Formats: sequence, C-alpha cells, structure tokens
Amino acid sequence: MPIKIIGCILIVAATTLSGFKKSQRLYKRRDLINDFLIFLDSLATNIRYSTDELSVILSKSEDSFGKAVYNSYKEIKGSFFERWKKSVISATQDYYLKHEDKQLLCSFGEKLGITDVEGQLKHIELYKNLAAAHLEDSKKDIIEKSRLYRTMGFFVGTAAALIII
Repeated sequence: MPIKIIGCILIVAATTLSGFKKSQRLYKRRDLINDFLIFLDSLATNIRYSTDELSVILSKSEDSFGKAVYNSYKEIKGSFFERWKKSVISATQDYYLKHEDKQLLCSFGEKLGITDVEGQLKHIELYKNLAAAHLEDSKKDIIEKSRLYRTMGFFVGTAAALIII
C-alpha cells in the first residue's frame, strides 16, 4: 500500500512539473521576441551611425539576441542571408517558437544590407512593427494558456493517481 501512495505522489509531481515546464516555454518565447526588438533598436542605431559592414556591426552587438546569433554566424560560411538564417535557427532552437516567429526572424536578414542606410532603417522599422505584433501574441498566449498548463498538469496527475488507487 505505501508503494502505491509513493507512486501516486510521484505521478502527480511529474505531471505538475511538466505543466510548469510547458508554461515556462511561453515565457521563453516572449523573452526571445523582446530580445529581438532590443536587437533591432541597437542595430538601427549602429547602422545609422557606423560605416562598418553588417557582419562587423553584428559582431559588436551587446544584447543577448545579437550575441547568440553572432556566435553561430561567425562559424557558418555563405552569403549574409544564408549565414543569418542558419545562425538564427541555431540560436533559437531552445526557445519553442511558433513557425511564424521563426519565419519572421529568418526573413529579417533577407533584405538587410542590400539597400542604402535609409532603406535598411525602414526595413528595421517594418520588422519592429511585425515583432511587436508577435510580442503581443506571446503575451496573450501567456495570459490564456500559462495557468491552464500548470493546473492541467496537476489535475491529470491527480486523475491518474486516483485511477491507480
């Protein structure tokens, strides 16, 4: 009998923790999109006031998103866009992004660096607006789903424990 109770407690604890883990993914997505917005502000400033090429500007990035992307970027060969896309995928693989988020981040590098400074700044402004919409979506997901994941984890474990007993 005590082994059954210990097993039930462990089941409830495991499912509750998995609910918290699923909830945590929503916060990680929000934080990454927020970091991307900070990166865009920094990039716009550096493009406006620097005459360096994009890879040098990217290497000088002080924010967490820029550093993570550059760490992958410097090890990949190819055109700027190919390197950008592969490095973004590599740097964001642990963030549980939606497909649309990944598309946004990857497509950002497609037009970057092929126009004059004003064109690049407009491109950055466009992506800031798009990323802001994704940030609002992630905040809405947190409000709607975070608590649900945590409570569902607990109740699924409790239901399984009741069935076992």
